[in-house]
Amino acid sequence: MAYNIRFEPQVYIDVENTYLYYTLHSAVVAKKFYEKYLSALETIRSNPFYQVRYKSFRSYKIAGFPYSIYYEVDETAKLVTCYAVVHLSQDSDKYPK
Repeated sequence: MAYNIRFEPQVYIDVENTYLYYTLHSAVVAKKFYEKYLSALETIRSNPFYQVRYKSFRSYKIAGFPYSIYYEVDETAKLVTCYAVVHLSQDSDKYPK
């Protein structure tokens, strides 16, 4: 059974900023990033049990890009809550806590 996904507002900001950054360099790369992001969400929706990074926060790396989606899983409610899309070289203080 697939999980539902809920997004915190920060996710929208992170994805938009990343998309705009890539658009400045290449519209093709920006589109590819967004496609890979959507593909990552579908993977998480079908099987959210990836590596726990901190406490109950899990992460899933977006294929081909240096970004990870940070989220938590509520097995009882079959719900994934996404908190952020983080560049992997960012200071760890920016990761969800």
